[in-house]
Amino acid sequence: MHSAPTTQSPWLDFERQSWPSLKKDFQCEVAVVGAGISGVATLYFLLTTTEKYVALFDKSTVASGATGYNAGLAVSYIERPVSELVNEFGWELTKQAFSEMDDAWETLLTIQETIGGQVNLVPFSAATFGFDSIQAFNHFVEQEQIQAALGRANWRYWAQDDETIKEQILEPIKSYVEFVSPQQIIDTLKTVDRKYIAAAVRSTPIKGARINSAKLCYQILSYLQKHFAERFVVYEHTEIMQVELYPTESILHHPHGSIHAKDLILCTNGYTGINIIEGESLKPHGKLASGIIPKEGFMAASTDGALENYAAAFINTREMYADVPYWYLSHAPLCNEGKSRFMLIGGPEYDLPQSCPPELREQYAKAGMEVIKQFLSHTFDKEISRFDYFWSGVMGYTHNGLRWVGPDTHYPHLWYNLGCNGIGIVPAIGGAKRLAKQLQGADLGSSLFDPPKIRDARDLSP
Repeated sequence: MHSAPTTQSPWLDFERQSWPSLKKDFQCEVAVVGAGISGVATLYFLLTTTEKYVALFDKSTVASGATGYNAGLAVSYIERPVSELVNEFGWELTKQAFSEMDDAWETLLTIQETIGGQVNLVPFSAATFGFDSIQAFNHFVEQEQIQAALGRANWRYWAQDDETIKEQILEPIKSYVEFVSPQQIIDTLKTVDRKYIAAAVRSTPIKGARINSAKLCYQILSYLQKHFAERFVVYEHTEIMQVELYPTESILHHPHGSIHAKDLILCTNGYTGINIIEGESLKPHGKLASGIIPKEGFMAASTDGALENYAAAFINTREMYADVPYWYLSHAPLCNEGKSRFMLIGGPEYDLPQSCPPELREQYAKAGMEVIKQFLSHTFDKEISRFDYFWSGVMGYTHNGLRWVGPDTHYPHLWYNLGCNGIGIVPAIGGAKRLAKQLQGADLGSSLFDPPKIRDARDLSP
């Protein structure tokens, strides 16, 4: 074990290929900005389903952003409550969106099989949720019953066999709940903290896993180099500082020149620092800057006492973890062969201001580390003075809580595949597949993932 936690993510602990930076003017048919899982998956589908020439750019290196500093959670899920989605978009669009997520999960498995190489996806064979309040439990069951009506959810629900607790459970969901002893809940959650009074246990296999999405990116690029080398290029350390939008093209400015692209696809997740202007009027096109809220999430991992085949989330409403609404932990794959899996835990996350000084991020890191240690101590009676890894990643939360996939409403040759909302690996792949079809002219109809019509901050709903 390291003498101190490293800020190097465990997902990047392997030998990686490098690509050159762009030092001149350049022209391409499609420019993809952001070489994380969104950008690499978009590149994959553009090369495998179209004849287009594509250039992929990153201001740092491949998978060096959220893709290399995430929790590795691959699930076919949308983080917003499904009841809100049904109320806002209707039953059919909501059902279609979740169907696309399920298809994206199957697509991920197909990509893994197609590209070959070492499989770094570890499926969850079991999954549980723990609840410290009946209010949170009621909400979860209500949402999952809607999911069940969509043909997706299949959970067993347990609550303590206690009259006071029974009285708090909503009548419409009581028939779904089995009342059990407090010890059964504690044993199921593998916890020592008796504040957890209810649990949900997955009764059928879940479409979910931990995956090293950074390694997947490099595997995909290796495959594409073997089969499509003449139709794409990758440039690292090429920061796009400004974009000028015109009716038929975009001009991207980088430190050593400009890039003319017929189509521009932004896959930049939480990175909103690109100055995008409308070239003819020079007015700012502020959808990216005003519509994406960056958050920093903190995670830790240890190979000491890792629990195999165990995935759990703990929904907290108590004062101790007021800033951490839920915790997640599971086993996860290490990069290097010959090593055991590690146990990953995450939960603390903080909003990032537009200009975040290093001192504030350091303060967040210390707070994140401390609260993770407290959680492990109270929940598992496990005192950890140091971790093998401790890292953070920037997540891009869209203002409407949904991923953006598709063309800009004002400039249809500007495209988006971004907005992780905490669980972005599978949605990134689904978005890439959808976007490639749209780029070929397919009319896929309306979607929950359509980019909003906002043009700048003034168009945002209050």
